[in-house]
Amino acid sequence: MNKPAAKPLRLLAATAVTALAAYGVVLPPATAVDAPPTPRPRATAQPAPPPASGTTGRATPAWGLNPAPGQDCPAGSTRTTTLASSTFDGGTGAPFTVTGAFTSEGGAQFVRQAGGGAPVADLIASPDLAPTGPWRVYVKMDVRGDFAAQDLVVTPRYGGTAWAVASAAQAQVSASTWRTVHLDLTDGANERTLGDPFNVVIARDAGTGTVDIDNLSVYACTPPLMGEPGDFNGDGFADAKFIMRNGDLLMSGGTPTRSATLWKAGNGWQSMTWIGSVGDTNGDGYTDLMARTAGGDMLVYFGDGVRSFGRSQRVGWGWQGMTAILPVGDVDGDGMQDVIARDPAGNMRFYTYRSDGTMTGGRVVGTVWNVFRHIVAIRSTAVPGTPTRLYGILANGDMLSYTVTKTGDMYGTGTKVGNGWFFPRVGSVGDFDGDGLDDVLAVTATGSAYIYPTNGPGAWKGIKTLQETIWNAALVVG
Repeated sequence: MNKPAAKPLRLLAATAVTALAAYGVVLPPATAVDAPPTPRPRATAQPAPPPASGTTGRATPAWGLNPAPGQDCPAGSTRTTTLASSTFDGGTGAPFTVTGAFTSEGGAQFVRQAGGGAPVADLIASPDLAPTGPWRVYVKMDVRGDFAAQDLVVTPRYGGTAWAVASAAQAQVSASTWRTVHLDLTDGANERTLGDPFNVVIARDAGTGTVDIDNLSVYACTPPLMGEPGDFNGDGFADAKFIMRNGDLLMSGGTPTRSATLWKAGNGWQSMTWIGSVGDTNGDGYTDLMARTAGGDMLVYFGDGVRSFGRSQRVGWGWQGMTAILPVGDVDGDGMQDVIARDPAGNMRFYTYRSDGTMTGGRVVGTVWNVFRHIVAIRSTAVPGTPTRLYGILANGDMLSYTVTKTGDMYGTGTKVGNGWFFPRVGSVGDFDGDGLDDVLAVTATGSAYIYPTNGPGAWKGIKTLQETIWNAALVVG
């Protein structure tokens, strides 16, 4: 078994868009929710219908870890190094390549590009950059102008995802007002393949307005500590995890809007029979990945806050007979994360982490759970000592809900919260959309993957569709 590759690979699929399509601009979705697949949650808890076509939203993605106003780095993070910067006062744009015109005002020089005519592919382009991290990577610039929504974007040169800069109207300022913009390009910096450089490009469409840019810098910050189990790229949202038949470990980034980030986190994982996350197991503040080998060893891979993993540690053995493994949070309030596992006889057993990262326990907290085809854990809050829920899926497709108490014991006769759940793969993804409630990952036999966001006990929000239709080739999901 090979541990995850230390260096992540390029984004596997870019978002198709109408403006600046070559850059894969991330726009607000045309509808707030994707069309629900069949099957769906029970009729009494259907997702809300999508809004009318043409609904607008944020100009920039709702995900990413952006600094507070006036700050260069997020809270709990420190600026480490400047990768490239320029005030453009020398007239050359060094170390950036500039295709716009230099102009000045009050003795200060900046870059200007007026709209009209053909699109300008690269208004400003950085040299090759090499973030060595683990870092979060940001672009900071002063900008003004009467450019339109989605008309100015920042992107890696080679393609992939691009982040739109809000227009003056969206930012609720006048077009003549200078404002400082920060964009979190951490995912973009990590999307390069081995050997590919990371380049930052500022581009604009063939609009009629004018763009002024000054005081441009690309810099790095230390990854801030994270509190969300299952969040491996450090943006605050749990990520969907897939082990493919070829051994690749693929992850789809969580988001409150539309999933647009997909990356390869490692290879050689085909011997793993389960993956999940209880959060931080070694006290460094970053989310770790749990995985079970075919031989029954339970391993933890320590995350670095920006997609990659370092060393691994064996925290348990003899787990090969467990037919379900469910991280349930710190339900007993002892400060350590807890796990419930189903043994071959259908008994549910309660385990908790020790301070050294290993697990202890095995007390039976439920029986006859082998009637369920799938079981998922649903945390309703990250507050320690708070009961959580388990959803069990029967052979007839019904989904039933049970409560896990502070002692780890379970109660309830099984409240029905859904039907038609005949998916071949179902997993506990964590809080994918950032609303504080865990969500459910489901994969169809035809390869589509959906996130079913929960909305409290027995309730559901609009279904999200993940990129690609390759997920029927997944051996394990989580």
